[in-house]
Amino acid sequence: MKLTAVCLLLSVISIFAADIELPELRVHAERPETAPGPLNQNNSLSEAGLLLRSQGAQTDLGYRGSSFSGTGIAIAGLALRHPQTEHFHAEQPFPLWIFSRPTVTGGAQDVLQGQGHAAATLHLGFAAIESSRVLLTAGAGERNWHWSEAGAVQLIEGETAQGGVAVFAGHERRDRIDYPDNDLERVYGGGWLQRQTGSARSDLVVGVSDKRFGARGYYGVNPDWPAHERFEDRLLLIGHSEQMAQSTARFSALVRETEDTYELDFGAPDIYMNNHRTRLAGGMAELDSVISSMWSLHVRGSAETEELNSNRLGRHERSRAAVLLAPVWHHSSSLTLTGGGEYQMFSSESGALLPVAHAAFSAGRTAFFAGYSERERQPSFTELNYESPGSLGNEGLEREKITTVEGGFEQLLSAAFMTRVSVFQRTTRNTVDWVKQTADDPRWLATDVGKVVTRGCELRGVGQWNDQLRIILQYTWLERDSDIAPYAARYVLDYPKYALLTAIEWSPLETISVSSVNSLQVREKIESREERTGINGTLRMEWAPVRAAGLRFALLCDNLWDDDFEQYVGQPAAGRRWGIELRAEL
Repeated sequence: MKLTAVCLLLSVISIFAADIELPELRVHAERPETAPGPLNQNNSLSEAGLLLRSQGAQTDLGYRGSSFSGTGIAIAGLALRHPQTEHFHAEQPFPLWIFSRPTVTGGAQDVLQGQGHAAATLHLGFAAIESSRVLLTAGAGERNWHWSEAGAVQLIEGETAQGGVAVFAGHERRDRIDYPDNDLERVYGGGWLQRQTGSARSDLVVGVSDKRFGARGYYGVNPDWPAHERFEDRLLLIGHSEQMAQSTARFSALVRETEDTYELDFGAPDIYMNNHRTRLAGGMAELDSVISSMWSLHVRGSAETEELNSNRLGRHERSRAAVLLAPVWHHSSSLTLTGGGEYQMFSSESGALLPVAHAAFSAGRTAFFAGYSERERQPSFTELNYESPGSLGNEGLEREKITTVEGGFEQLLSAAFMTRVSVFQRTTRNTVDWVKQTADDPRWLATDVGKVVTRGCELRGVGQWNDQLRIILQYTWLERDSDIAPYAARYVLDYPKYALLTAIEWSPLETISVSSVNSLQVREKIESREERTGINGTLRMEWAPVRAAGLRFALLCDNLWDDDFEQYVGQPAAGRRWGIELRAEL
């Protein structure tokens, strides 16, 4: 499936950016690196500081050492959770061209910006429909890799309102992703309706997708056993925002249903089959009000419910609600202090009061920031209730309690170059990981590994020279302490202690552009395996003929270095794959 992606940049916190003008960074389309599906293996996610862990046909997101369960997507302020397994946190059935430029937030900024995930959130907001157009994409590559996408947008203008309607559909096929029988096919489609009147805008979008793939070796299961999986996703989402004289109001709601069917053949007379049907509904309303020249107030309320009907996990239902109150104090345009807290309520558990605080100070070309936040995460239904030949859940798991502290500065060194330095510590209690205590354990066990402390620093530089060259460099160092050190750990305790991300965009001619994103990471040693190092890279070379406006040809490559680095131990890396693509905008 072809996604038209936009470059994601770490957002500069608006409350301290008044005195700093950062270099403008161009929007540039990128091709997913390995796995299809919305936001999977996207170059621009790497540019935003998100590490991507590919598991063949699906990809998990990670932020500063978080596991797949801690980082995901939010659309219009609503987190897209998948309470059954959380491996689908990075999935959504829409093309990226319906959204404005995304941002990534973690810690206090994530709490204040909206209902997010435990560690970090990729925030998506709807773009404005400003013109009518038709978008067509087709491509093909090695090992029966082919994709296509079609989209049409119609602008509708009236005397008092403006808006539009759009439809989209796409398909991708990819064979032999890792193991020879792990093929993938995905289709999706949907529609988008937008209406804008004065300072108010409403969006309604509906999407469906059906993804079928070979899952041999996934989730730590013995790769000698063939496996197949099908993930169906149906999502309806509504968003509304309105700017008033002294305040801004936002509202959003979603209804989502997914069905995950997993078949595992381990030599038994009948195939071991899982069928999990999940239904979710949620809503969010928030208000930002200016009270005086020095004070403003941010208020948000949210609620969501999750239902699961599974032949392996049973029937479950749980609900959550939260209220956030955060007053903001401004001292001129240089100092901003935000404090407050969120009270979370759970349908069958005790509530929790979670404080949050953020400070920002700007002086000339330098902006300093610091933040403190607390969050809680309920274990997934798989962590609580699953039982299979390869994994065993644990009904006794408690909510994870996450405390994050961060501080640092951003500095504009020149009109072309900006740097960011940050130090952080994330402390998680009641941490859940899938572990094996000894080499003889036959299954991965969902285990409370106690308190896990992740501390580190991040150095980032962004350079932009005219419209021809852009370079991003980011280095992250992590250190992690845990209460126990098991023989093998699959997610939380298998983390990159060093990571280097590089991204380059170069336009030597007006009609030619070259982009490449590469990540180098060193993963920590534990008892069951040695330290391992890997590199992943992508390349895209694009040509836009002068005499054919709206037409683009591209040569692209996934796993540029053909490295065999296993993101998950025992899961082979997808080999290097070349492809060509034709895009047209009419």
